[in-house]
Amino acid sequence: HHAPNDESICVNMFQCTLAYIFIALRGDGVKDLMEDLQIPLNLVDSLLPDQGFFLPLMLWDFAYNWLFIYVLLAIITGIVIDAFGGLRDEKEAADSDLKTFCFVCNLEKFKVDSEGIGFEKHIKVEHNPKWFLFFLIYISRKSEGSLTGQERYVKAKVWPPTGNSSYSWIPRECCDSIAPRQEAPVESIAQVESRLEIVEGKIDSVASSLARIEEILSKVSSETPADRPAA
Repeated sequence: HHAPNDESICVNMFQCTLAYIFIALRGDGVKDLMEDLQIPLNLVDSLLPDQGFFLPLMLWDFAYNWLFIYVLLAIITGIVIDAFGGLRDEKEAADSDLKTFCFVCNLEKFKVDSEGIGFEKHIKVEHNPKWFLFFLIYISRKSEGSLTGQERYVKAKVWPPTGNSSYSWIPRECCDSIAPRQEAPVESIAQVESRLEIVEGKIDSVASSLARIEEILSKVSSETPADRPAA
């Protein structure tokens, strides 16, 4: 293939393919590499070499535009849109989680509003994330000799000499404004069995008492008026 100034652009199929893709992608398509063609009068003329192989070149130009301009561009655009859509969904999920759960203790907003001091006050007064961050910065810059017992404990958890960091010192689903629920003591099987035995003994005692009362009543009802002692 030759450029308009008669300089050779390519000499083999591989070089021409790369030249077509490289030049056409930066311009208006394959037509940038084509000379001005004459429209043939019939189908036979469109396949002749003296007409510049008009029909094959037209099919090639259409195939190139359909594949690279429409299909490939649509695929890339779809991938980009899906990627940004996924990032947007993740951000919305994170924002929704921050609005409904405490970032520090993971308490639900409804529970804090109904049993505590209110969610907004909770995340600003009780469990403000900035305060925890400032506390970590403070103990990281403080000398070991001036650390209190609690500060030394937290520092050993966050920056242990060996092993991974532990965040067990952070409150988990609890706060000062919500009193912990007192769970009822769970009785053992032996205690339940002993209680059942006591109840069974009481039932047997009541049953024997009822039997004696029935015996007395039956004797009284079987006596005649003559047998009864005079008043």
